[in-house]
Amino acid sequence: MIIHRKLHKSTLLLIGIASVAIWVLAQNVLREDEWYRYKKKAAETMLVAERVLVARVKGHKIHKPERVLAKKEIFDSEAFRKKAQSVLLGRRRESPVKTTAGLLEAKRAVTDSSFAEVVVGMFRRAGLKEGDTIAVAFTGSFPGANIAVLSAAKTMGLKPVIISSIGASQWGATSLDLTWIDMERILFEEGVFPFRSTAASLGGRRDVQASKSEEDVKKMKEVVRKNGLPLIYERNLKDNVESRMAIYATRAEGKPIKAFVNVGSGIAVLGRYGYRDRFQEGVIFELPQEEFKSRGVMVSMLDKGIPVVNIRNIDRVLLEKELEDSETGVFSGRIKQVIISIVSLIALIGVILVLTILDLKGYMAADKRE
Repeated sequence: MIIHRKLHKSTLLLIGIASVAIWVLAQNVLREDEWYRYKKKAAETMLVAERVLVARVKGHKIHKPERVLAKKEIFDSEAFRKKAQSVLLGRRRESPVKTTAGLLEAKRAVTDSSFAEVVVGMFRRAGLKEGDTIAVAFTGSFPGANIAVLSAAKTMGLKPVIISSIGASQWGATSLDLTWIDMERILFEEGVFPFRSTAASLGGRRDVQASKSEEDVKKMKEVVRKNGLPLIYERNLKDNVESRMAIYATRAEGKPIKAFVNVGSGIAVLGRYGYRDRFQEGVIFELPQEEFKSRGVMVSMLDKGIPVVNIRNIDRVLLEKELEDSETGVFSGRIKQVIISIVSLIALIGVILVLTILDLKGYMAADKRE
């Protein structure tokens, strides 16, 4: 016998609550997948940036980004990585821009486009979201890591305020003809990134290349001028840090700075070279419990409660990526979305059927008693 009647209000309420709960759970899982998409998009953006930079430096025709991604298997090959490294990694042992010794393998590691995925992961742990303003400090030591940060920022819709130092440790952007701010300007001009540095310093000793000759310093100042950037040239470290903090505050245009991102070991950022190992790599939320007689930008930011993303020890960062990848899983974005949709639909249908049957059985039992 078929019974036609409306379901009880309590049953409808339970169905509504269950539907909302299933939707919320599905959204949380899909949000995890959103970070997966961020990572893949950031890696693709970095690949485009490297392709454009190689083409510009080599004097080749610059292809549209779509063409680069359409032939990703070519441009993500070992042959292309070597081309990218030939542009991003300095070859000269001595250069006016060079500051200290550097590890070639570390410099090579961050030219891989997957390093942009690492940066997205760190931005996530720092609590960043679309529209957030971040302060960024670059040096010329890790141009690959700098591009990874820019790629992650663009993908996530962040608003970076960037100050760069053109000084670079060995195997960084040590060519006076192609410093980091030259690379950054090229990528800006070609439309790869919608932002670039707002000011630059010379880097090196006291952040003014104090160990270099007057002629070399003059050449480096000319590089900054050629790129159309204001020069930060304060021989007193305290004044240097205050200048940087003022630029960050002014360029943030009244919006709160949600994170400070550091790439490299700039003395204005760390305070002193001896302090570099006092800060952990990755995301930092609290200032180490020790005295800092020389307070750099990093300490100043942490003092304000601003989290820091510190990219310096590349080996540890890469290890962090390996651990992160093992937690991400093996499903691709589209497959994961289909699975979540199917499971959610089945769960919802099951809940509706069970509650409806229970409701009708209750009614029929009551009908027999009458």
